[in-house]
Amino acid sequence: MSKKGENIFLRKDGRWEARYIKERALDGNYKYGYIYGKTYSEAKKKKMMLF
Repeated sequence: MSKKGENIFLRKDGRWEARYIKERALDGNYKYGYIYGKTYSEAKKKKMMLF
């Protein structure tokens, strides 16, 4: 189960989706990127490799 604030969710198709902030627009809105994994830990590991 995802923890609060990690932005990792279980999709209806069974994959885990990790969301991260790609950039911030001039008007203050965020552009998000998405990473997918078969398991929660795989999605979390892929997300951590970005930073």
